[in-house]
Amino acid sequence: LEATYSDVATAESAVRGYLLTGEARYVQQFQDERRSAERRLAALTALPPGVAVAGARAEALRPLVRRRLSFLRETIERRRDGAEAAMAVMRAPA
Repeated sequence: LEATYSDVATAESAVRGYLLTGEARYVQQFQDERRSAERRLAALTALPPGVAVAGARAEALRPLVRRRLSFLRETIERRRDGAEAAMAVMRAPA
């Protein structure tokens, strides 16, 4: 679970880098971290019954991670529309 948190935190940093610079390398980093977080969650939910606690936590975490990654992906799309559009998304209440 900690590695998944790290993936999401790194994805957020990548999006901030993209917002500030507009450089595509940050989008690629976001995509890599998104895929990594999704793989980790899938692996955790597939754990055998003896490790059910971690699997249950991962299952509860999955919609939260997906919502956050969706928000970050939306922010990237808004940045492509212009920096101010992306900043408006970031400033909006959660």
